[in-house]
Amino acid sequence: MNQLIIFDFNRTLYDPDTNQLIDGAQSLLDTARDQGYTLILLAMAAPSRQALIEQLGIAEYFAEIILMDTKSQKVFRQLAQKYDTDLSKSFVIGDRALGEIAFGHKAGWPTVWYRQGRFADEEPVGFTPEHTITTLSQFQKLITE
Repeated sequence: MNQLIIFDFNRTLYDPDTNQLIDGAQSLLDTARDQGYTLILLAMAAPSRQALIEQLGIAEYFAEIILMDTKSQKVFRQLAQKYDTDLSKSFVIGDRALGEIAFGHKAGWPTVWYRQGRFADEEPVGFTPEHTITTLSQFQKLITE
């Protein structure tokens, strides 16, 4: 079975307001890869999104980059099955408690809510994420313990 990390893109790895990777994103991706995780990028489809991911130099980290119009619980279940995922050693990380974190949770994934920025006050409804962080270095530490 495989260990996966599903990453959200906007405001988790990339800051659209500054057009840069978020502080610690590159180091986190390096560490996750070095720890043997299979990395998946799940991002909302937008014009030039794939080109941006490549320009940022992070495309090579991901076994799969999925650009979609709407995230759903179904995609998390499909990815778990496709990659023969050990959910006890895998994560979904994102900044939207009512988006990828809720969908990941409903699909049985351990969730890491990156509580910062624009959606920091968007509280989860009906569940508690397994981990809540305010810096990417906190998640980096978690996956190396």
